[in-house]
Amino acid sequence: MFLGINSTVLAQLSARNNSVWMVYSGDNKINSKIGIYSELQARNYFRSQTYHQSLLRLGLSGYISSNTMLTFGYAYIHSTPSNDLEGNDSFEHRIWQQLLLRYKSKLFFTQHRYRLEQRFMHNKTTNTFNYIDRIRYNVQLLFPFYLINPVLRHWFVSGANEVFVNFPKKNASQYFDRNRFSFSLGYMVSPELNFRLSYLHQLANITTQIEPEIHHVIQVSLSYNLDDLTGTIMKKR
Repeated sequence: MFLGINSTVLAQLSARNNSVWMVYSGDNKINSKIGIYSELQARNYFRSQTYHQSLLRLGLSGYISSNTMLTFGYAYIHSTPSNDLEGNDSFEHRIWQQLLLRYKSKLFFTQHRYRLEQRFMHNKTTNTFNYIDRIRYNVQLLFPFYLINPVLRHWFVSGANEVFVNFPKKNASQYFDRNRFSFSLGYMVSPELNFRLSYLHQLANITTQIEPEIHHVIQVSLSYNLDDLTGTIMKKR
C-alpha cells in the first residue's frame, strides 16, 4: 500500500522542498506500569535529487495514569544523498524525554506532547560532534467519524501543530528551529492498528539561509499500539 500511494504522489512532487515520509510507530505495554515505544521513519527513499533519511527512535515508557505517560529514549538519524546528488553522509545520536497528556471531550480526543532532546550531530568535515538542546511541543486534535454516523466508525480526521525551539550557546537568532502543521485522514482497522495519510507543512529555519524554508510533505503512517504485551503472550501460550 505504501508503494502504491507513493507512486501516485511522487508524480506530482518534483520540487526540492517536497518530501514523502513513511512512518511506523508503536506503543506497546509490557504491563500496566511500563511499556516500549518504537518508531521507524524512511524519508524520501523514492525520490531523486534530495537527501534520503532514516530515523529510529526507541523509548521506555512509564504509565502514570490512563491519560499521562512519561518516556525516556534514544534516537538515531542517518542522512545520505541520493545517487544523483552530491554531498556527504551525516548522522545524529539523540537522547530524549517526553511527557504525553491525553484528554477526551464530547467531540475531540486531544493530545499534548512535550519533548526534550539532547542532540549530538556529526560534522563530516571536522569529524566532530556538535551538541545542542531542543524542546518540542505538539498539540493534536482527533475527531472520530462515528459521532456523525456509525457506518463511518473506522474513519477519523486529525490536525496537529508542533513547534521546535533550540537552545543555542552562541547565536540567539537560532532559537526558532521549525514549525510543523499537519492534517490527516485516518482509518482504524482495530483498536490497536490504524493507518493515516497526512499532509505536513514545515517551516524550517536553515542556518545558511536568510529566509526560512517551506517544505510540503506527504506522510503515510502505520501505528500499532498493544495494550498489554505480557497478557497477550500468556494468552497465546
